[in-house]
Amino acid sequence: MKAVNEGRIGITDSVIRHWDLCIQCRACEVACPSGVPYGNLIEATMQQVADKRKPNFVNDKIASLALKRLLPNQGLLSMVVGSMRLYQRLGVQTAIRKSGLLRLLPGNMGELEGSMPELPSEVFKAQGQAGQHERRWESAKEQNADLTLEAYYEEMGKRVPIGRVGEAREAGDLVTFLVSDRAAYITGVAVNIDGGTSPVV
Repeated sequence: MKAVNEGRIGITDSVIRHWDLCIQCRACEVACPSGVPYGNLIEATMQQVADKRKPNFVNDKIASLALKRLLPNQGLLSMVVGSMRLYQRLGVQTAIRKSGLLRLLPGNMGELEGSMPELPSEVFKAQGQAGQHERRWESAKEQNADLTLEAYYEEMGKRVPIGRVGEAREAGDLVTFLVSDRAAYITGVAVNIDGGTSPVV
């Protein structure tokens, strides 16, 4: 990054690959014995890398649809994942990979297909609340058989400053924001999604 900002090297594909491997958490900044201001280097390099990247209309649209339409919709997500599972189970994936058709896909879609993991037979379905609370409720029912899930959540919410238990979609909303263009300047952050329980600023 220092060489890029001093103009000694350009923004090449090799530099961008190196950049992509950095999670930009800045942990190296506090550990560096030479006191190198990595945060400043990251900020100065970020826009240069963004300018160098070639916009890909197809990839941008697919990413946008996935984040805004697919992931929030459990029914649609299950249908897509089910189709992908059939694609693997029926041998279509193997045939397409052997045929070389993946090279004809636009952008890096072929690479993405190549990195697709083997999909499980069952798809996780978010229920709107964290699963560990339901497991704890089942345990609590052993002492109080009349305890309803709603009453349990209400009781758990009393322990949270905001007054309620968090929902899975709230974590999803944060992830959606962090991968959006609006969060492009955020290079490394730890966020507590706990309704104000952690005493941090």
